[in-house]
Amino acid sequence: MRGRKLELLVLIVAIVLPTVVTWIYFVSLKDSPAAVQKGAYGIGKTIQFALPGIWIWLCCRESLVSLIPWRRVSFAEAKSGAKSDAKSEAKSEANLGGGMRDAKARYIALAFGAFVALSVFVGYYFIVTPLGLADPLVAQVNEKVAGMSLDSPLKFILLGVFYALVHSFMEEYYWRWFVFGRLLGHTTFWIALVVSSVGFMAHHVILMATFLGWNSPLAYLISATVAIGGAVWAWLYHRSAKLQWPWISHMIVDAAIFALGYVLVFKP
Repeated sequence: MRGRKLELLVLIVAIVLPTVVTWIYFVSLKDSPAAVQKGAYGIGKTIQFALPGIWIWLCCRESLVSLIPWRRVSFAEAKSGAKSDAKSEAKSEANLGGGMRDAKARYIALAFGAFVALSVFVGYYFIVTPLGLADPLVAQVNEKVAGMSLDSPLKFILLGVFYALVHSFMEEYYWRWFVFGRLLGHTTFWIALVVSSVGFMAHHVILMATFLGWNSPLAYLISATVAIGGAVWAWLYHRSAKLQWPWISHMIVDAAIFALGYVLVFKP
């Protein structure tokens, strides 16, 4: 019981930490030198992504083999600590997931990723631009790119490749594999899905408000779509029992975001 309570505390920290790191980087250190921004960002991200592995491997003494993206995982840990009555057993069984075939999961991952990727460009050219928000958005993007010393197309592309391939996996590992997956051991599927998705959205609110303005309804609307995306990826992970499918879908979305960013910054 003590270990379960401690894990809940760790999960609360994990849900809040990315928002704190994003606030420090995008708000508190906005006018700081590039080296300070990079250092703070690197330290914050290192702590964030190290937390799940440290907790599960060192503190819980559990294997990290379920982190392999193409490996089918079991959500049987959702039963841990459950009461033995029939109602609790029924809830636990509902948390197990893993019934979707790979072919269907692949189709959903690619279709959802492509839909969101297309929406990124449609949203910019047919919503943001007509509303007169394009110029301040471009100015904010260029300011942040300059702060990161991304002064050439090659550097920007390399960062985009890193985010699409590596960072997207780290976020899936963090939000779906750890936060959502471990919450299943403490609550129902739907509560775990909503809490993990809102947590995933929270730091994006700061991102969107930074680029679009804190008074912009569009910033919060876009943030809400991030929560929906997180919910879809959590559902897909749960149903497919493989991390690779939400990762691939997330990868497509991040690639589209950086493709739009490249257009805004370098105007090819």
